[in-house]
Amino acid sequence: MTLPQHFRNQGYHTLGIGKIYHGSGKPSKDPPSWSVKPKYDFVRDQKVRYALPKNLQGKGLKRSAIEAANVPDNAYIDGIVCDTALSALAELKAHPKPFFLAVGYRKPHLPFCAPQKYWNLYDRATIPMPVFAEHPKGAPELAIRSWVELEGYSDIPKNGQLSTVKVRELRHGYYACVSYIDALVGRLLDRLAALKLEENTVVVLWGDHGYHLGEQGLWTKANNYELSTRVPLIISIPGGANRGTDTDALVEFVDVYPTLTDICGLEAPVGVEGISLKPLLVKPDRPWKSAVFSQYPRANKGNRHRGHGDIMGYAIRTDHFRYVEWQQWKTKQVVARELYDYKTDLHEMKNVAAETDRVSTVQKLSQRLAKGWKAALPRDYK
Repeated sequence: MTLPQHFRNQGYHTLGIGKIYHGSGKPSKDPPSWSVKPKYDFVRDQKVRYALPKNLQGKGLKRSAIEAANVPDNAYIDGIVCDTALSALAELKAHPKPFFLAVGYRKPHLPFCAPQKYWNLYDRATIPMPVFAEHPKGAPELAIRSWVELEGYSDIPKNGQLSTVKVRELRHGYYACVSYIDALVGRLLDRLAALKLEENTVVVLWGDHGYHLGEQGLWTKANNYELSTRVPLIISIPGGANRGTDTDALVEFVDVYPTLTDICGLEAPVGVEGISLKPLLVKPDRPWKSAVFSQYPRANKGNRHRGHGDIMGYAIRTDHFRYVEWQQWKTKQVVARELYDYKTDLHEMKNVAAETDRVSTVQKLSQRLAKGWKAALPRDYK
């Protein structure tokens, strides 16, 4: 049962605006989740993806990887989504039921398209280049294989070899898109305050994945490294005692579901993974999870996979290490391992899994990975 569907079943009016579920067509739809038909839940529409004529012509969804246009915010889909959400908030305030509103922005995902004013916030020459731009030493090919997402754009070489000029241009575009979304989020929060809804509304800001911009010789996501799996997560609770506080605790997106139900006084459905972060919000420095988990599939050959792929990369991340096992899906045979030590290698640039003095560490982390997420929960969690 999806998160909005659960809230709907508990008497909430649920509304989705923008990209909430992934994919296009049927995968992006889920009628039981919503009280009314979602708005702008389509993912692939070139007419609101680009604004310049040169990118609106020709066949194919992917035109230029970047675009800066002298247009208003709502020339692009994210601005349209924001305007729609602003109007919806006023309607939801008058609604007799409590509301669950999901607003899905596309950026800062590729293509990096944003109004010119957000590009103007940055001097491209001062945007830093990746400090570690080569692949991690000793990393298995499975870990560093490109998913050729960036290479599909018309201004990107098919071999993925980028000039310094193009790297700076792409990084500039990412910065611009982040600022674009920052502005749109700000407009939503301002409207929430103007309608006097902020005193009774929980706000969660999150992104579905991290992003590589040339670091580790990688672009976009589609891997198990920190830059792809570490993500934005900000939670605001009315009357919260620790506003503006951050925490180094290890948390996961599966925690969002039980956290929201807990804060709103609801029971989470049986079988929901993750745990409520409410105790952590009360005391940010309290002991918490000892590890978090991620996984990413690969095909035996080729850049793209289908479904679970032929090989699955299972990762466990602690405050000290990231350990990854690449397992054949059918036989569960481990075909490659990775181990990165954050005490000496914060940027994951050297795989030390094969070093003789790491045998014990690899064995322990492999066992912890096999035990799964429940074995990593706080000792006092009930």
